[in-house]
This record gives sequence, C-alpha cells and structure tokens, in this order.
Amino acid sequence: GDNLKGGIYMHGGFYLGPQDFYQALRDMSREENEKICMSSVGHINQLDYNHPLLSAQRKHARFINTGMMVTLSGAVVSDGLENGTVVSGVGGQYNFVSMAHSLP
Repeated sequence: GDNLKGGIYMHGGFYLGPQDFYQALRDMSREENEKICMSSVGHINQLDYNHPLLSAQRKHARFINTGMMVTLSGAVVSDGLENGTVVSGVGGQYNFVSMAHSLP
C-alpha cells in the first residue's frame, strides 16, 4: 500500500538541536517515537554489517547529514561551531558518503 505500517521511516545515530527540538522529541507519541530507530553510527553509515539486507533497506533512501556552518567558498562543516567548539567527531562521514554512492 501507500502507508508504512509498523515500519521505521528514519534511522539516526544521535540528535543535535535547540531545546525546543528536544522538547518536541519528548512530546512525541509512543507510536511516532517507534518510527525512529536510534542505532549505532556504524550501522547507519556503512553496509558492512549485512550488505544485502542493509542495501535492500536503503532502496530509494535519502541520505541527510547536518551542515552546521558553510564558508563563503561553499565548504560545509558538520562537526564544529564557528568559535571552534567541536560538537561531533568526524569519524563516519566518509563511510556515510561512500555508502550513499555505492547504492544504485
């Protein structure tokens, strides 16, 4: 059919956002919450754990990585803030992009 029943519509490794974002997550119904699968970053960023299954699960997938800052020349930073504060490690980003490109 056209509706996802009992499935997951997003896999995530961690959340990062303002306080109202976290409040919205806390306010989600149990049914909404169960459609988001929090998993290890390794499971999300690569196919190595089970290539056939993970490839099938990513059919028609959209790959989104948060950009926190963009330079005037177009470089995107997703691991730190303008003042130099590091908020996320850079590990896994290569795997994330490589995985997206290796799928049909």
